Amino acid sequence: MDLVAPISAAVVLILILSLVYGDKARQARRSRLASWASTKGFQVNQSGLSQQKAGWLSSPLTSANGQFIDDYRIFQPIRSNPRGRVNMVATRAKGDLTWTIFEYEYSDGEYTSVSTICSVQQPRIFPTIDIRPQDLGNKIGNALGANRVKVGSAEFDRRMQVRSENESATQALVTPRLISFVLRTSGVHWQLSGNRLVVVVSGRLENDRVDSTCGLMKGFLDQLRP
Repeated sequence: MDLVAPISAAVVLILILSLVYGDKARQARRSRLASWASTKGFQVNQSGLSQQKAGWLSSPLTSANGQFIDDYRIFQPIRSNPRGRVNMVATRAKGDLTWTIFEYEYSDGEYTSVSTICSVQQPRIFPTIDIRPQDLGNKIGNALGANRVKVGSAEFDRRMQVRSENESATQALVTPRLISFVLRTSGVHWQLSGNRLVVVVSGRLENDRVDSTCGLMKGFLDQLRP
């Protein structure tokens, strides 16, 4: 019984130290992101967006009648996990490209996942196309009748999975130049719809991760230019 008090005090001390360390880490991250944003020309909203009923998320970045998350409901992981939370948003408009980077946190009731969603809008309008590395889940989807599009490159069709309901437009868009680029970055999941290209990176929003992903996305769009 004499050990109860010292153990309890030790537990309390550990909890306090964890809270202090966690707060310092968050402050350091905020400072790091603020410095990065000012250098790269991003505007950062670090307070996040509040969750509303039925998983809808409102945003100060859109009009009063707009819904921020509606722009992304067609994209993974929001399509499969719409009841999440946006913790942080970074935006930048440069030339004909408008970038929106945000941290999306969601839970399946047992596990909580955090992803960084990188989105870029540009003038062209694309069909809805999903290009991702081939895996067992994709092969099962193919067997169940998923809308897979083959582009005529044996290596690409073996290593990558392309899904779209507009086969002819997709085959016209996925040119040999784009095929070569995607094969060099075969670990990336590319999502196109309307005027938006989206890439999702596992983990929290960090400047080095965003910089490298935005560079890849810019390269992807360059392959689509006439």
